[in-house]
Amino acid sequence: AIVEKELAQPATTAELKVAGNQLVTADGKPVWLQGLCLDSMEWGAGENILWSTHVALNDWHANVIRLPVYDKFWFGQAYKGTPAGNPERYREAVDQAVKLCAAHGAYLVLDLHAFGAPMPEHVVFWKDAAERYKNNPAVLFELFNEPHDISWKVWRDGGDLSADKAQHDDKAVVENTQKNSGQISVGMQALVDAVRSTGARNIVIAGGIGWSYDLSGLLHGFALEE
Repeated sequence: AIVEKELAQPATTAELKVAGNQLVTADGKPVWLQGLCLDSMEWGAGENILWSTHVALNDWHANVIRLPVYDKFWFGQAYKGTPAGNPERYREAVDQAVKLCAAHGAYLVLDLHAFGAPMPEHVVFWKDAAERYKNNPAVLFELFNEPHDISWKVWRDGGDLSADKAQHDDKAVVENTQKNSGQISVGMQALVDAVRSTGARNIVIAGGIGWSYDLSGLLHGFALEE
């Protein structure tokens, strides 16, 4: 009942834009996003997402929620023991989390929770998800969870993952067993282009190589283009 009351409130989230190395409101006021990641929708339908969001926003005073989602579940596909489900129900759960954040003037980072290298199916996901949430001021798009074991050239432009020049020395950790779905990556630029092709101007987040930590390539000619 508490969550339902909050969901009935109007959206109050201010639109953000990028100014140099800051996020700012339309009138130029800097905004510092601090929050947490709510896991579970990357391995299933979600576990207590709305109540966890309520606690994070009200009790922990977060102003941003990172919500990992998985493209196969977004399209209702089965994966690793999780049976095929209702894709619209999965998406509606995300809708509700977005609405709850917006009612608090907060933000939701929609994280495509994938590892390794951007693949063609991730373009398909972003064209669909960006169309759904385009120009919603409460939603930021995290294009790809953790790129790793790829060169900067492949990170940006894609390419054949089996080629020696495609490799990087940040080795996959033992805890991650998810493999790339194919041999040819589309690269991160293709994900930016997929979002923008829908007309969505939402802020995008692009982690670097080395499990998103390494951003050095941006200073050496591998920055993404808008």
